[in-house]
Amino acid sequence: MFYEKSRIYGTTKKLDIETLKKFFNDKRLSFVKVALLFGSRAEGKEHLRSDYDFALLMDEKADDGWGVKAKAYDLIGEIFDLDECDFDIVDLSCANSCIIDSIKDSFIILKGSEDEVSRVFTKYNK
Repeated sequence: MFYEKSRIYGTTKKLDIETLKKFFNDKRLSFVKVALLFGSRAEGKEHLRSDYDFALLMDEKADDGWGVKAKAYDLIGEIFDLDECDFDIVDLSCANSCIIDSIKDSFIILKGSEDEVSRVFTKYNK
């Protein structure tokens, strides 16, 4: 990631839910089929240094050689103007049941429908 970002030491850029939804619908992220925000930001318990926790279901056919998760990290950092330390990605297609259960406790749908999310939880909760 060689683009320039501005970061105030010790704080994470604040992005509201509508902005996150808009960004996940950017055509460069069309390979992301379902996007969920979970963790402290989904629960409304974030603080100045809280990162963003994203759970994504991605189209594996969009792999450009480094894998779709690497592609997602790169593009989310660029589109959202976030440093890598400011967000985490969980790939829903290979997350273990403990992680899926944790996500199910509190999440906000950023991309995809409630039906799609329900199907994802059923299919990938091993």
